[in-house]
Amino acid sequence: WKLQNIYGILLCGSDEGAFVINENSSSRIKGVDGTWNFHPLTHHPGYVLASDYKGFYILKKKGNNFHFINRIKGFTVSSGMFEEDADGSIWICHWQKGIYHIRLNENLSGIKSIHLYCKNKGLVVCENNLLCKINGKIYISSVDGIYSYDSKKDKLVYNKPMSMIFNTYSSSLKIYETPKHDLWAIKSGFLAIAHRKGKSYEVDSTSYRNIVSRLQVGLGDIGIIDSTHIILNYDNGFYVVENNFHNQTQDNKLFIRYIIGANNS
Repeated sequence: WKLQNIYGILLCGSDEGAFVINENSSSRIKGVDGTWNFHPLTHHPGYVLASDYKGFYILKKKGNNFHFINRIKGFTVSSGMFEEDADGSIWICHWQKGIYHIRLNENLSGIKSIHLYCKNKGLVVCENNLLCKINGKIYISSVDGIYSYDSKKDKLVYNKPMSMIFNTYSSSLKIYETPKHDLWAIKSGFLAIAHRKGKSYEVDSTSYRNIVSRLQVGLGDIGIIDSTHIILNYDNGFYVVENNFHNQTQDNKLFIRYIIGANNS
């Protein structure tokens, strides 16, 4: 489900659990189930929040390894998509219930607060909303565009400028930010990159059309390799793609071989 380099250690989340990859070998982290995802906690250096089939748990770095510390008590939701906000709170999307916003207690053992955002808190649907983090800020991609959190109203509000970047609707976009602050977006039948140009974006939705139909979108992932390359998974392997790739256009000259008159004049 996931390959991620955290503190110089490669972590693998899979159906069999969580693993530390060291050159040509792997070691399983004891105490965890099939693992979806990992996030280092910026307010707790050395600690990682991870999610598995049973819920969420904490890992701690020890030397060149990670060890299971504890499960998060009081929250049994399982999700592979979650993000840490600037204030240390965690946003979690559930494919049916909506978007959770939780705060962990100081020793990372349990939950301090839980809020659920769905139709009653701004969204038009509860199902299949997706999280993304752009320029350090949390956004929610939904069927009708992009939402952001309004703390004064305590609800998710429609963000028209962000929605207009890719300007495609009917299903949620998975959006990933590159180290250069370009944005990749993917959904069924759609793959595009928005190149950051100052405070605006220039979208290229045509250069990658020839591979869109082969991508594994439902369970797929865009992996950021470096500032200029990403990796995409498809049914039988991977594509390594350049962020600045452009289809080569051919100069097709028009040759008129003959002319036929349409009437007797």
